[in-house]
Amino acid sequence: MARNSEKRLSGLNRFLEAKETKRNAELQRPPLSRLASAEDVKGWIPSIEKEISYLLKQIEGTGSRKHNDAKIEEFQERIDHLQREHKRFVAKVRSLDPSYRDVVPWQPRGYKRKRHREGQSTEPAKEASGPQIKRLYSPLLAEEEKMSSKKPVSSSTSQEFHVLSEGMQRAPSSYFLSSKSQWTTGELSGNRIDECVMKESSLVRGIEGGVLRLDYSSSEEEDKT
Repeated sequence: MARNSEKRLSGLNRFLEAKETKRNAELQRPPLSRLASAEDVKGWIPSIEKEISYLLKQIEGTGSRKHNDAKIEEFQERIDHLQREHKRFVAKVRSLDPSYRDVVPWQPRGYKRKRHREGQSTEPAKEASGPQIKRLYSPLLAEEEKMSSKKPVSSSTSQEFHVLSEGMQRAPSSYFLSSKSQWTTGELSGNRIDECVMKESSLVRGIEGGVLRLDYSSSEEEDKT
């Protein structure tokens, strides 16, 4: 029973395929000169596009069969012929119906927005009267602006630094005040303080050109003193 049903279905399939092939053979495209209205010409354009698509699939090898080079060349020639025919049909439609503005595949066109958002005007935006740019905060740019805004050292600043260095020479430094090897907090009085100041002032050479120059004594010289 199953085999009989399969045989009947296969026979029905062959019958339908033969009928479809016969109908396609009868429906050949008429010459363009016989078509007088735009609607008649439009009706044949999809068949051209369908045939081109089928031949492209055969060339790419997406079908069940692989064709040799000679067959592929034949398909390519057929595609070129169909493309020229498609252009003639589209030109005929435009000559008969000027309002026909369908997309022509061989002509490039620019992007055009078809739908507009709600509340968005189609007129071009006008330039603002005042500056409307809002500056964003950037840590790197802010740091560069700070560095560029710093003023160079003036003569008054160098004089203040010189006065400060003279004050450092008159007063004992924290190094000699905290030294336990020679002095203690109880002994720093009277002549001891004067000796400490004199010893420190001998190390400070002064400032020349805004640079503080110090002579550091070695450990052997400190032991001798």
